[in-house]
Amino acid sequence: MKTLDARAGLLRRLFRLLQVKFVQKKQRNSAHGNGTAHGKNSVIPQGGTFRDQDFFWLRLVRVMGIGILIAILLLPAWPMTAALAQVKCQTALSNATKSYASGRYDAAITALLPCLQGDRLPKVEKLGGYRLLALCYLAKDNSVAAEKAIMSLLDIEPAYQADPAQDSRQFVDLVRKVRLQQQVELARKAELARQRDKAVKDSLAQIEQKQQEVLKQQAEFARLRESAIKDSLAQIERKRQETSKQQAELARRREMARTDSLAQLQKINDQKEKEQRQLAEKAERERRKQMSPPKSKWPYWALGGVAVVGVGIAGVVAISGGGTETGSLPKPPMKPPIPTGQ
Repeated sequence: MKTLDARAGLLRRLFRLLQVKFVQKKQRNSAHGNGTAHGKNSVIPQGGTFRDQDFFWLRLVRVMGIGILIAILLLPAWPMTAALAQVKCQTALSNATKSYASGRYDAAITALLPCLQGDRLPKVEKLGGYRLLALCYLAKDNSVAAEKAIMSLLDIEPAYQADPAQDSRQFVDLVRKVRLQQQVELARKAELARQRDKAVKDSLAQIEQKQQEVLKQQAEFARLRESAIKDSLAQIERKRQETSKQQAELARRREMARTDSLAQLQKINDQKEKEQRQLAEKAERERRKQMSPPKSKWPYWALGGVAVVGVGIAGVVAISGGGTETGSLPKPPMKPPIPTGQ
């Protein structure tokens, strides 16, 4: 400890010296920068002033030097500190052994506990420390704490065997008991690990099987989807063809209907024209009838008959009379009057 204190004092004096030197150097550089002279040995750098970059490099070099010096001073102190702690724990172990022999178990436990934590003691001395700690707890009838101490001892050295010639019967039996418990615990842990590994393997197998099933389901789903898409496309194509046929049929029917309509319209127009011609002919006949003279209502045969009768009578008269006295020709018979239309 005295060596560490001396080194710490040396570091403090070194820091103060470096701080004083740095301040003096900064003052000199400031004086050079202001253009003032400090004797014939003063040197002004080229350019007339020190640059900030020069101060930066000076500070960097000084900081690195200080860090290297601190590392050089402190590195040898770490092994020394560990050695001092080891010597201290060895002394505490020796004092604990004396306290146990004199019956001061609490003092022995208090001295042992700090040194058994960490790596302050070698393996052999740590085994002895846990053995002494377990003996102290057994002497105080604290079997639970003694079992914990022996567990820690067996964790360090599983093949540790108690010496019946030096150790008490209770300690020897407790070591056997704790070793058996540890063996049972190790067997249980090994069984648990085996079961866990088996469960992991089974789980991995189940996961693999599940993945295979999922892959199969995905493949089946993809196949069904592809088939459904193909069926849908085929149905769409059939529907499109049916729609095209229906559209063509509708167009044909529409064309037929248009043709029939035109034919019917032509027929109606022809019938109307015929009726108009008939009406015109009838009107022309009526007009001509009104413009022609009135005709007799007597039939032609009746008129012919009357004419024949008249001619016959005239001949009879001529034959019976023999002519006139004067010798003149007989007069022609008179025509029957033509009946006029009433």
